[in-house]
Amino acid sequence: MRQYKVLIVDDDPDIRDLVAQFLSLEGHCCEMAEDGAQALDKAFNGQFDAMITDIRMPRMNGLKLADELLKNNRSFPVMIMTGEMDEATAKHIFSAGVKDFIYKPFSMVELGVRFTRMMRVNESLRPFISTDIRL
Repeated sequence: MRQYKVLIVDDDPDIRDLVAQFLSLEGHCCEMAEDGAQALDKAFNGQFDAMITDIRMPRMNGLKLADELLKNNRSFPVMIMTGEMDEATAKHIFSAGVKDFIYKPFSMVELGVRFTRMMRVNESLRPFISTDIRL
C-alpha cells in the first residue's frame, strides 16, 4: 500500500497520539491538530491525502470541519471518529461527503482496516476524479 500524509484531529491528546502512532507504524506520515479550527488552518496551508477527525471538539467541531474541507474537494477522504451518532448526524456526515466513520472506542485493527479500505476506494476512483487533492 502507498504511504499517505494524514491529518489527525481530536481534542484528546491521547487519542490523537494513539492514532498517529498506529498510522506511522503502518508507514504513513501524520500531522495532528487539537480542534477543527487548527486543522482547517493546517489543511489550507499543507497538502494531505486524508483526514481522520473527531466530531466533538472546541472552537470548530468535526462536522463543520468536514463541511469546510469537502466544499473545496468532495473526493477528499475524510473519516469521522465518534462516541455516539444519531440519525440526523449520520445523514449530515454522508451528505457532506465523508467517506467513513468509526465508533469510539475502537481497536487499532478496525481503524487500520477502515483506513485502508477508504484509501483503496479513493485510489480506485482517482481516474474519474481530479488527481489534485490539495485542499
